[in-house]
Amino acid sequence: MIVWLFPELNAAAFARRLGIPQPLFAAYVNGTKKPSAARRKKIDEEFQRIGRELMKV
Repeated sequence: MIVWLFPELNAAAFARRLGIPQPLFAAYVNGTKKPSAARRKKIDEEFQRIGRELMKV
């Protein structure tokens, strides 16, 4: 199953990959906090990186 190959599809794993606390990432996802422009850029870049990895599968 693809989720086993890419644990980043899990929000907690994605937060670990970004190097930020899972509760903070959850707050971003839930909309209770907004990331700074720099953090938003890092999140977007990581999503793109994961997309490129998935395309290789």
